[in-house]
Amino acid sequence: MFLNKKNNYFIYFCFLLLSLIFILFDIYYNKFNKIKLFFNNISFLFYNLHSKLYILIRKKVNYINKKGILINKNIKLIKKNLILKNKLYLINNLKMENYILYKFLNIPFLLNNKYSIVRILFNSKSILDELFINIFLYKNIKYGNLLFNGIGIIGKLIFYNKNFGKIQLICNNDSGFSGKILRNGLKVIISGNGCNNNMKILDLPINVDIKKGDIILNYDIYNYYYSVPIGIVFDVLKDNIYGGIIIIVKSFVNYIHNFDYGILFI
Repeated sequence: MFLNKKNNYFIYFCFLLLSLIFILFDIYYNKFNKIKLFFNNISFLFYNLHSKLYILIRKKVNYINKKGILINKNIKLIKKNLILKNKLYLINNLKMENYILYKFLNIPFLLNNKYSIVRILFNSKSILDELFINIFLYKNIKYGNLLFNGIGIIGKLIFYNKNFGKIQLICNNDSGFSGKILRNGLKVIISGNGCNNNMKILDLPINVDIKKGDIILNYDIYNYYYSVPIGIVFDVLKDNIYGGIIIIVKSFVNYIHNFDYGILFI
């Protein structure tokens, strides 16, 4: 009887102990679930933020990539446009060159002279009253060859080598040219007066037959460069100091800016 009682107490104790263990386990399990739920909520929040941030960054990267692609395409289009403009410029330049050369070849008095067509490289008229041409080893070139710009004589060759030549403009202070009046054949000497001023014919009698608008042609005793214009009489003035008259001659030098080519008489 006593043993049975003892066994019952033991069973009760074991049952209570197991109940307590189950209760404690349940309490801790619920707390663990709450902690787990808390961390799950925080993880979900961070996941949402991370997803949104990733989407924003991805959109930004895609925008930058697309912008870069568009910029590259735009640069290629700009380069193609520049190439096309350059080709168009070269075509127009060739058309202009052909037009100028055609005009040169149709000038009547060139049939009576030997010449070479040369390119005007650049001019320093405002500084030295000179300009430069390319000659590329043309034969029979010599000092004193005259340069014609399609309208009239604008200078003479004062230096050359195998690549280029230097032209002293007709309006240079040191220049002097023999000429004759187209209208009556009167021989004159034209002196340069600086390329910022007109040329002059000095020491003429007051009754000389020269009028405003007369065209002056190049002239020399050997009949070289026959009938090539040098200038046009701009004005006829009285010389109050020495008597006689002064003839103001306008040259064709100012037209060199309109021509990239010239004719060098040889």
